[in-house]
Amino acid sequence: MGGGAPSGGGFDTALLTKDEERGFRGLFKNGRALGLALFASLGGVLYGYNQGVFGQVQVMYSFKERYTATLTNSDTKGLLTAILELGAFLAAIVAGPLSDRFSRKYSISGWCIIFMMGSAVQTGANHNIACIYAGRFFAGMGVGALSMLVPMFNAELAPPGIRGSLVALQQLAITFGIMISYWIGYGTNYIGGTG
Repeated sequence: MGGGAPSGGGFDTALLTKDEERGFRGLFKNGRALGLALFASLGGVLYGYNQGVFGQVQVMYSFKERYTATLTNSDTKGLLTAILELGAFLAAIVAGPLSDRFSRKYSISGWCIIFMMGSAVQTGANHNIACIYAGRFFAGMGVGALSMLVPMFNAELAPPGIRGSLVALQQLAITFGIMISYWIGYGTNYIGGTG
């Protein structure tokens, strides 16, 4: 009668037609899924950027001048870098159950807000190393949850023929974010003034 899969076919045959491209080529045939996945994968760019940028910031002259404790104590320097990953680990554990309860879309939005709060705390840390710790921890929570939620969201919105390509898009976004952080760090290290 009305609706459902064509007779003789299963769910996959209802979604995939004979003309549908699979893999990377199929991404461009399904513009809506690609657009949603690209937008959601911005979380991967955030994660990659935050992983790559702080090592460069720690060796910049202005950072060493403001936060002298990082010059003499290698534990402080290591913890400043690693606290992002600690926040990411803890948030990735709770993000799944929270997204089951509140939906993927609202969970991704909520974790983006937590990331922005962490970034704001770091930006406002005027000679206060505790603000850098707190800001990096909350930013880590945001990007850690996003690194778990975004591939899941991409897999759920994708037709089967392009699902693997959309999930791989998250790793590409992380790598792109790391690359951006290195080039920005390289370029800004030689700017004079307060930078």
